[in-house]
Formats: sequence, structure tokens, C-alpha cells
Amino acid sequence: MCANTNYRLTMDGLLNDPLTQMLMRSDGVSHEEHADLWERTRETAIARFALQTQVGLVTPPVNHAGRS
Repeated sequence: MCANTNYRLTMDGLLNDPLTQMLMRSDGVSHEEHADLWERTRETAIARFALQTQVGLVTPPVNHAGRS
């Protein structure tokens, strides 16, 4: 993403970033194809974290919300 882009980290923000737009045009990739890639990447990261947690390679983050 462009360093000077004012964005929210959402799929729409990623797809509308000027650098992402330039790369998509140069690669001939549509918004739908790029969104699909991001979704598959997100799902893979979640599955990998779940697997690592199951075998004890990482511990899940502790939620400290509500603690005084």
C-alpha cells in the first residue's frame, strides 16, 4: 500500500489503494480476482494459526479486555 494513502484496512481500502490499482492493471487482474486472492490468503493464515495453536507452536493471545 502507498505510505501516504489515508485508508482503513478493509478489502475495499486495499483494492482502491493507488499502488494496488497499478499492480492490478499491470498484471491484468480484476477487483474480483484480487479480492479472491486476499480472501484465500486470509483463510490460509487463520488455518495455519489454528494448526500451530493445536500443536503448541504458538499460544493464542490473551484477551485483557475488562481487566482493571
